[in-house]
Amino acid sequence: MRKGEQTKQQMVAAAEELFLTRGYEATSVQDILDVVHGSKGGFYHHFESKDDVLKLLCAQHAQKAATEAMGSLNTQAGDAVKRLSLLLQAAMPLRLDNTPFLSLLLPMLDRQESVAVRVTYQQSLAECFQPLLQAEIDRAVEDKLMYTRVPGAAAPVMLLTNECWLQLALCILRGAQKGQVCDSGALLDILKTWRKSVELMLEAPFGSIELLPIQDAEEAAIRLTEMYHQHSAR
Repeated sequence: MRKGEQTKQQMVAAAEELFLTRGYEATSVQDILDVVHGSKGGFYHHFESKDDVLKLLCAQHAQKAATEAMGSLNTQAGDAVKRLSLLLQAAMPLRLDNTPFLSLLLPMLDRQESVAVRVTYQQSLAECFQPLLQAEIDRAVEDKLMYTRVPGAAAPVMLLTNECWLQLALCILRGAQKGQVCDSGALLDILKTWRKSVELMLEAPFGSIELLPIQDAEEAAIRLTEMYHQHSAR
């Protein structure tokens, strides 16, 4: 790795740690530079703003999730529908193992000025997962487990998945803002709507595809609500 790229990655790693411990809003560019003993000139050589660092983190987390999912697929027995569910679950940011990173984005999700960060994350997830999803959809159709006639069905499926996790996260955020954990029934309704839409689009058997077990959604909601209040208290 070139020295310039190494310095850039050191800044990204330091920024993520600070964002997690202090919160995004409470972390300044100077705070990042203090950790890596860098200069503002060096920072702005690689990034236009602090937002750009977070956008890069979004892209890296999306790629990491896809890489881990590909590794899991190599050891996954079962038909293409089960493999498709595995990929969709990996593409869902509301996974329990991803709650620390999602807690950074949560307070920003309903802010107009932060739309670019959210869009970057959604685009990165789509770019990383769509080819993998399409391969399993094609395999499922070939095996007559699904009968979709939608060309490139992975693109609208990923669009629905991105919309689903955003709606779940907003539900959690609105509850946290009121000092409450999001109602489980509301989470379940969002997941049911996603499942119905995707299964209809793919012409898949009812109940054959699962994005996120409701128990995991509930636990993620509890964790994210706690993290939201911890960040707010700082």
